Amino acid sequence: MSTYTIVALVVLPILGGFIAWFGDVLGYRLGKSRRSLFGLRPRATARVIVVAVGVILPLLTMFVAAVGSQNVRVALFELTQLQASRQQLSEENQRLQTSVKVAMKETAAAQEQTAAARRAYTRAVTHLETAQRRVVTAQRQVSTAEARAREARSRLKGTQEALTTTQQRLAASQAKLQATDRSLRQAQAEEQALRKQVAALQEQVSVLQLQASQARAEAESARRFMDQARRQLEQTQEELQRTQERVREAQIQATTWLGQGLFSYMISAAGRVRYEQGEELVRSFVTAGDSERQIESSLGELLVLASAKAVAKGAPINPETGRAVLLVAPLPADSAEIPPPEEQVIRAVAREIKTARAPIYVVSLRVVFRSFTEDTDPNHPVAVGFVAHPNVLVYPADTVIVREEIDGSRPRAEIFQQILGILADLRTAAQQAGILPDPETGQYGQVPGEELLATLDEIIARQGRTTVEAVAAERVYVASGRPFVVRLRVAQAEG
Repeated sequence: MSTYTIVALVVLPILGGFIAWFGDVLGYRLGKSRRSLFGLRPRATARVIVVAVGVILPLLTMFVAAVGSQNVRVALFELTQLQASRQQLSEENQRLQTSVKVAMKETAAAQEQTAAARRAYTRAVTHLETAQRRVVTAQRQVSTAEARAREARSRLKGTQEALTTTQQRLAASQAKLQATDRSLRQAQAEEQALRKQVAALQEQVSVLQLQASQARAEAESARRFMDQARRQLEQTQEELQRTQERVREAQIQATTWLGQGLFSYMISAAGRVRYEQGEELVRSFVTAGDSERQIESSLGELLVLASAKAVAKGAPINPETGRAVLLVAPLPADSAEIPPPEEQVIRAVAREIKTARAPIYVVSLRVVFRSFTEDTDPNHPVAVGFVAHPNVLVYPADTVIVREEIDGSRPRAEIFQQILGILADLRTAAQQAGILPDPETGQYGQVPGEELLATLDEIIARQGRTTVEAVAAERVYVASGRPFVVRLRVAQAEG
């Protein structure tokens, strides 16, 4: 019970009794004194006084209650609003109860879904364990297959001499084909002669016959390999005497093979160039500390990215490989096919990176031979090859890369031209040091434009011979994600 309630229960009865007593006394005295108000009779005047006191009594009670309690004021003046609010709250309560029921139903459905998900998770765990067991079995099968592959490579080792001799004759035939314009009819006749000779020697050179058949089907790809084959043939010149007969047959094969390649090249050369020889498609960094399988996986992903880039430039997709590029270089030392299987090339590059001393390699895919936009044959994808460089430190920070003396008394335009010449020398020095350009912009280094203008102003302010040095602002490696930053430093020329 509040203090106001206690006071009201004590004060209001006392005040009401006092007012009643006062009204009665006042009415009695007025009636006894025979006084009148407003011309009324004394008895009527006494009655009016009593009635007035009776009216004042409840008004005074409500006034005191309203002054002392907020609830009384609300009940007197805001009762209608309270009733409307009560009705609104009642409706809101009904809506909330309906929402609670719906939420309870949704909660029950979610619990059922959770139980179903748990059951599915249990089944997935069971499937995962089964898959892991299958993976172990597959790994054993892979080990067996690798052992068989090693045996196959040992059997093919005897045919590498014949292949090497064939490649040498292919290089010689290319020079002859460039000097003379042989017709397609002569190439077809030589191909028929080659087939007859291969049929006669099928028992002795069965592997060589298979390679020749593949070379005829992929004449364009084989032509792109000639430069690399020539370098390998220089290491095996001493074997020429022992395989002279096979050389003669391979010469006929090379004539036919390169004749077809030259005809395809003459058709393609009429169109626009899609990719120039040596143009870089994609680039990535490979850690030599990873396992050989991880490195092979990284190289395979790089091949997929190069294919996507070639497709975006309109290159046809080979239906057999599902890619627009064909990996043909570098030629593995143990390869007996031209072009070699992509798996052998990837495995050879991964083995080279794994056995190298550099911790990180930058590997890029570059176009081996020029590609034309009119070449839309799916059987002739863009030939690419891996190029791997150890990503070593070339320039430590604050290393002076280029230095040149400039006369500050010369005209402003001439001085600025000399500063731009420093940037050209910087590009040449970076190329000679083995730094790879930025794959997007082709830049070797960048100097902020405001620094060029500040250097120009400083040279002019000195009004004499000054030495301008291009300094590496940070450590420069063979390759990075952006062009390295170069600062220009101005000093007084010696002497």
